[in-house]
Amino acid sequence: KNPPTGMPRLSTRKSLILLLWLGDVCLYMARTNVSVAIGAMFSSDAAEGRMLAAFYCGYFAFQTPAGWLASRFGGSRVLTAAVAVWSLASAASCFTRGAFAALFALRVLVGCAEACCYPSMAQLVSVWIPTSERSSSWAFITTGEPAGTVLMLLLGPFLLVSTGWRSVFLVSAACGLAWMVAFASFATSDPARHRCISAEELALIHASRPPEVARGVTPWRAILTNRPFLCTATCHCLYNWTFYIGLSWIDKFLHTTWPNASSANLAAASAAPYVALFACSAASGVVADRLETRGLSPTRTRKLINSAGLLGGAAGFGALSCVAPCGGGSSAPRGSIVAATACLSVAIGMAGFGSSAGYWATFGDLSRRHGALLLAMSNTAASLPGIVGNTATGQLLASTRGDWALVFRLCAGSLVLGALAFLGSEARDQLLDDSPRGMLSSKLLVAPGEPGGSEEEGSGASTAAGPTVQAARGAEASSNSQPTQPLALPP
Repeated sequence: KNPPTGMPRLSTRKSLILLLWLGDVCLYMARTNVSVAIGAMFSSDAAEGRMLAAFYCGYFAFQTPAGWLASRFGGSRVLTAAVAVWSLASAASCFTRGAFAALFALRVLVGCAEACCYPSMAQLVSVWIPTSERSSSWAFITTGEPAGTVLMLLLGPFLLVSTGWRSVFLVSAACGLAWMVAFASFATSDPARHRCISAEELALIHASRPPEVARGVTPWRAILTNRPFLCTATCHCLYNWTFYIGLSWIDKFLHTTWPNASSANLAAASAAPYVALFACSAASGVVADRLETRGLSPTRTRKLINSAGLLGGAAGFGALSCVAPCGGGSSAPRGSIVAATACLSVAIGMAGFGSSAGYWATFGDLSRRHGALLLAMSNTAASLPGIVGNTATGQLLASTRGDWALVFRLCAGSLVLGALAFLGSEARDQLLDDSPRGMLSSKLLVAPGEPGGSEEEGSGASTAAGPTVQAARGAEASSNSQPTQPLALPP
């Protein structure tokens, strides 16, 4: 819908989306800073691997609490506090004097704080953005990931050479704190409480909100045994293995393999793959929309985009393994830095193309009611590759004396397995609450005396069952007498 006449050119909700994008830029600057600075702080590959994994320990552990905090206290408050914590922890890294234990603890703290980012942003988008604008708004926000990575990979090496490793942490911390002040002075968790929003815009937001879904018992068993969800989550984990290794180790790879290259060339080579990721991620949504407009089903569209992207990324990593050193104490490359940059750009850009409109877009398709929970569960599991992958890569490089070719072959294999795993998924509502497993889990998880529960099993169980279970039984009965009508998914 067109905005009502008289609304400001840049509406309040769009100003909020722009702020959230800048926040995502700051988030990835704080996540990437240690990858730039770590080479000047530690000389052991194994130690570097453990340090790079520290962030993901906190990120993994705090995913579920972060979602609860955002739901309980509102996305604005939680995001403001989270940015303050990760910015101050980044600044405090300057005073560790390179002490491993202290820096490790601070990186865990940064991971815990950044785990609050996406749940908080999701809460704000759900209450501020009309349904018809949510896909494009969320796609724009997440382009802050490659933007922040590119910014730190370009700026970080110059700071490292000119003023030392401490400045890398200080600059990212200063950006985060400056953003926090701007965000705290502007944002509210509820648009009705914003001092600048117009009555017309507020009415538009309220009119376009989807109807509230009644809360009920979560069908855990149905979720944990649902094949499309498990295939999608498996693909997510396998993709993240390559994404996190690329994010953490590309700078190290380039600097150790081509130590005589100029700082400008190394910075450009580090940033180029994330410029490709930015462009490919934006393009994947456009391609997917056009395929569906021409009649291809959502399931086939997701699988086609995901397979093409991840297999293309695997080809890029395979080509890179032919350029990278093979270890044995020799760091001599088998190709030029230009060839390596091109291979990296293809690998990371194509993998991002597949993930954006592939598995990542499927969580909302799997369940209208439980889509956020499915994403949170998958994102928790997909944080493990950041811990295991970074630690294993550090140990692998130490034991093989720099076999980068093996590292990249493992990345290629991970993407191939991810593409295969996603073929078992589906882009349609799984009706988790209506399935026999969903009803069984509801009965098992509801305490006696609560709605939907009963003190005894038997003849009274049916009448004592709450509305959720009765609705599920009614849906099951009706499905036996008439064909199921397709459900219209929200955009």
